[in-house]
Amino acid sequence: MPDRPHIPYDCLSLPESASDIVADGPRRPSQVFLLGFDTYQGTVTAATEWGGPAQTFDLTPALEGSTGDAMHHALPAVRERFGDTALNAFCLVLNGGDGDERQRALRDALAAPRKQRAVGVNYRKATEERSHYVTASVAKQFDAYVHVEQTTALTPL
Repeated sequence: MPDRPHIPYDCLSLPESASDIVADGPRRPSQVFLLGFDTYQGTVTAATEWGGPAQTFDLTPALEGSTGDAMHHALPAVRERFGDTALNAFCLVLNGGDGDERQRALRDALAAPRKQRAVGVNYRKATEERSHYVTASVAKQFDAYVHVEQTTALTPL
């Protein structure tokens, strides 16, 4: 077996997210569409550690000032615009399409970095802010963004 080269890990620059890997790759932007998701509150199926059993957790409401919180506060206007008081989710198209003035204004409004919640296979409620929030710009990270106000945990098969 050949020797493995020594990699000075302190010299590596790691992407902040999987979307950074795709966005910086040779296929971007014409062949990749980056879709982000968030929620304000609800339930989620996850484990407390890798390989742990799946559990259902209650998500706390999104942190004040976070992307989820901003979308939560925008929801009443979206409901009014579409005449649907029960609307639970909406999608914002940030890139592509005709790129009209409203889309540019939306991108500008979401360009400032905000905290975004990221819950995946693991969820640690006790350290939620430290473990599950990253600071990023929705407009720079995604082509479209889906906000789900209230989620319901998946049930494992």
